[in-house]
Amino acid sequence: MGMAFRVSWMCLLLVAGSVGESLAASLPDTQVLVHQVSARQGPEPLPEPTVLADTLSAPGMPAPGMAATAMAATAMAATGMPATGMPATGMPATAMAATAMSPTAMSATEMEAIKQAALDLDRELLLLEEALLFPASTQVIVFVSMDVGEYFALDAVKLKIDGKLVASYLYTPGQARALHRGGYQRLFVGNVKAGDHEVTAFFTGTGSHNRPLQRALSLTLSKAQRANAIELRIMDSTEKQQPIFDSQQWLL
Repeated sequence: MGMAFRVSWMCLLLVAGSVGESLAASLPDTQVLVHQVSARQGPEPLPEPTVLADTLSAPGMPAPGMAATAMAATAMAATGMPATGMPATGMPATAMAATAMSPTAMSATEMEAIKQAALDLDRELLLLEEALLFPASTQVIVFVSMDVGEYFALDAVKLKIDGKLVASYLYTPGQARALHRGGYQRLFVGNVKAGDHEVTAFFTGTGSHNRPLQRALSLTLSKAQRANAIELRIMDSTEKQQPIFDSQQWLL
């Protein structure tokens, strides 16, 4: 009986060895078959990014590949307001130009108004300064005027009050022409005490035939409580064919 058990055990071992060799021999064929099938079908495709697509297409997010201008237009349409510095859609070119230029034009207008206001203020301050420095009770103003100037070309004027030199002026050709056209020059403004004063003016220039000419004009100033004005006039005399120098006084 023991002998029979041993023979049975030996047979089982032989059968198991044969089956193992058969399986080992068949494995390489199976691996090759698997590789061939994989090569024919190609790599397994990745699943589609459905979640990513849903995220990008959500409201308020630009779609993939959208241009920058389209993205800006989408953002402006969503908010309902144009972007800063960008004209609204459909605005005419003239309106756009006016909108762009209006701040500059307004600034230029304001600057011009400020300049004019500064000039007016300076004029008022000058008048106030004169009123403070030269009260009406002592103020004297001397003007120079010229008529035609055919027989005399003015070069210079000197003014003396009570023998004291108070003003001296040298004229340019342009200033002399301005006097010929009817202009007035304020030669002197100052303070003089009440009473009588001697005023003397000396004129230097060129007479007819280009000859040097000097003339003097004397007058008496009666200073009143109001401001006094004196006009020194240079006029041509067609009868005498020479200049005439005279004066005129009035109260301001």
